[in-house]
Amino acid sequence: MLLEGKAAIVTGAATGIGRAIARAYAREGALVTINHLKRQDMADSLHDEIIQLGGNALVFEADVTSEDEILQMVNATKERFGSVDILVNCAGIQKFESLLSMELSTWNKIIETNLTACFLLIKACVPHMQEHGSGCVVNISSVHEDLAAGGNTAYCVSKSGLKMLMKCSAEEFARFGIRVNNIAPGATTTEMTAHVQRSPEQLNGLNSRIPLGRMGQSEDIAELAVYLASPQAGYITGSTFMVDGGLHLKGW
Repeated sequence: MLLEGKAAIVTGAATGIGRAIARAYAREGALVTINHLKRQDMADSLHDEIIQLGGNALVFEADVTSEDEILQMVNATKERFGSVDILVNCAGIQKFESLLSMELSTWNKIIETNLTACFLLIKACVPHMQEHGSGCVVNISSVHEDLAAGGNTAYCVSKSGLKMLMKCSAEEFARFGIRVNNIAPGATTTEMTAHVQRSPEQLNGLNSRIPLGRMGQSEDIAELAVYLASPQAGYITGSTFMVDGGLHLKGW
């Protein structure tokens, strides 16, 4: 198993991409902290699934915009599993709204959840990784770290910022044996894209812009997240990997 015995924190793990990553990590032998916010039933069901598969998991509710709650979760992971080896920053939100009509509170919430939280989590986890001279951070970014999308400005800005956070932290922590990379999904069948999936017109229009002709699945991202956290990717850091069916080739 590629991640046997490694302790991983996966934020936003109750649903969607985070859930798929947590499941895939457990399949590969990782000890998984399932982070969620007000998704107890979904988190518990994933925990039970992992246990039934012979894995080991901890469910921890924490608001990733709260430094205190992050520290509690990291400390609980360390106490339960003995280390913190892998961090997956997956929790994220977006709201489609004109920049001119967006309230400051909405802007701040998106930036805090999608970008500042990743800074806080990296800051909390890396010292534990330094203790044993290795570690891995995988940020779930978006094609919108590069592709602009009017009406989705705050989200795009947060993901663009996450790209630079990844690059700077990868450069800073490489000397400690800690690697940092981004995975940038395109349109993926999660709750965040439910409005598109419900509309045949929107779905067909979107698929027509994707060279591979379909939306991605959470498992497409999870398989890459396993690889990037594994020893097989030991010489990879500071990079973004697009998992978007080729959408970035054509632009949004």
